[in-house]
Amino acid sequence: MKTFITRIIILTLATLSVITSQAADIDIPTIPDSLANGANSVVLSDYTTVNVISLSEATISHYRSVLVFNKKGEKHANFGATIDKYTSIKKLTGTLYDSNGNAIRQIGKKDLTTTELSPYLASDEASCTHSFDHPTYPYTVIYEWETSISGYLITFPSFVPIHYDSQSLLENEYKIHLPTSMKLNYKVRNTVPVISNEEASGWNTYTFRIPKTPAIKDDSYLPNTNEIVPLIHLNPGVFEVSGIRGYSDSWKNIGIWLTKLMEGRDQLLPEDVNSLKALTAQYPTPREKAKAVYELLRNTTRYVNISLGIGGLRPEKASDVKARGFGDCKALSNYMCAMLKALDIPCDYAVISTEHKNVLHDFASLGQFNHAIMRVTLPGDTIWLECTDPTLPFGYIHDGIAGHEALIVDGENSHIVRLPMPKHEIQKREYKYYVEFTTDGCGYSHIEENYSENYFEKNRTLKEITRQETQDNIREKTGLSTALVVDFKYVENLSNQNVCSYIYTIFAPKFCKQSEKRMYIPSNLFKTDISKYTDYQRILPIVITDKHEVYDITIRIPSGYKLESLPSNVEVSSPIGQFTQTATVTDDLIHITQTIKIPSGEYDASLSPQLAELTQAIYDNMNALIVLVK
Repeated sequence: MKTFITRIIILTLATLSVITSQAADIDIPTIPDSLANGANSVVLSDYTTVNVISLSEATISHYRSVLVFNKKGEKHANFGATIDKYTSIKKLTGTLYDSNGNAIRQIGKKDLTTTELSPYLASDEASCTHSFDHPTYPYTVIYEWETSISGYLITFPSFVPIHYDSQSLLENEYKIHLPTSMKLNYKVRNTVPVISNEEASGWNTYTFRIPKTPAIKDDSYLPNTNEIVPLIHLNPGVFEVSGIRGYSDSWKNIGIWLTKLMEGRDQLLPEDVNSLKALTAQYPTPREKAKAVYELLRNTTRYVNISLGIGGLRPEKASDVKARGFGDCKALSNYMCAMLKALDIPCDYAVISTEHKNVLHDFASLGQFNHAIMRVTLPGDTIWLECTDPTLPFGYIHDGIAGHEALIVDGENSHIVRLPMPKHEIQKREYKYYVEFTTDGCGYSHIEENYSENYFEKNRTLKEITRQETQDNIREKTGLSTALVVDFKYVENLSNQNVCSYIYTIFAPKFCKQSEKRMYIPSNLFKTDISKYTDYQRILPIVITDKHEVYDITIRIPSGYKLESLPSNVEVSSPIGQFTQTATVTDDLIHITQTIKIPSGEYDASLSPQLAELTQAIYDNMNALIVLVK
């Protein structure tokens, strides 16, 4: 389950006045059973106050107190906030209290660890974090801090007092003060808060209080955190940055604002346009021309996470990217669009989230996006391009955006679309191997691993690791700690589907276990990452990422041995997925096939018994033994 929700939610944590006197002891409240049961931590209090000064300026104060019960709840009390050129932490104090409420340690702003966020992100944001790492439980952590936002206020901090499953909520309050001339938009999810509004002296004060909330059970296959925890999104109805005014009442208007923000930034110098036309003249179709331009982008630019323009939203000029040879996701996507437009190839710039598949259709907010890509629209052929990773094939939709919704930025025609997902049947990891043994349990195996589509993306980077790292990786996958890897070869095929293969031979002196008369051979050297599920009383939906695995195994029975025990044929089928196994013997050859098919999807909690049956069958059969006897 994802932790700490989303960047915009982390940015939410902005805050109160600092502790200015010596830390005093605190009273630890008695936690009712309804909040203690199943909890690794309790949010004792979470108070946020937002003071909106103008369309582009606000101060935010925050007070957060978390009681940690055990080691699993350690990270639940950690501090996390996001800063950038517009958002800064003005002051902060954190205090650690023991089980009796006695203060034992205190930190300040200087003790925060600051690191740049993922290079996929669309601005120069950095993460500020802190952890007390206290080994004795229970303990309480209180953070008080204050944040300032200046020059860029297109969204307000969201209110998300619960950050994890197995965390419950006691007291909380979110206040926002803003001029009566400003409209407040908000979206409530997964809770029914108490909401009030007071107007006085030209100011509105909105107050939100979320009811006491029990912990969500720490479980496998959970929905994304922000799909199940209490959450309130907020933003201004009107915003203005550098004189450009926008309206957040619809996604169309957000797209119109972004279009204005980007006006004139997709122009290339005439000589660069002429070079493009000369480069692509040999290609007869728009698709081939677009592919040639994509190769040019890959070969002549590099990704750099820079912050130019407005709040990480306005891309660099295309001509500047051409001259410098680098840019961030916005700059490279805009540059690619500019080159294609110069060739009269229709295309669009788009913004998307690499963290969440769905946008809130009834709550338009730029805070829901953190990345920029582009789309080529040819008759009967739509091509999505990731411009920041030069290793990805043309038109490949990587796992960070596949199936996600994006905002097409096209003025009055701006709208939300969903990127396609690769079909389940072509997303596959496949293992084929042949094993021979000597009578003393030594063995060698010729192995071929094939990965297609999303498995291709996750495994192709292994081609760049060292020989020792390759051997260590294979030892870990097979469980053969003394295996020697020889004849390793990497093959990539991008013609039809995106497939990469690893072909190698291993030798292991202890390939299987032996007794005086018997040899015990694992029916499958490789282990699936599908976890065994045992909860029959599930409440929340079951969310599964695509699993499609095929194993084709041939084992030669060594001379002097005969088969005593062989795994049986198995077929388990349910609305969630299926597992099949066949096992046959021909002369001295054992042949086993195992297939797992579980499509991505969200399934009703009532199907938990079927999930348990399916995962148990997978676990039992993939860990079964073949027994040979002398």
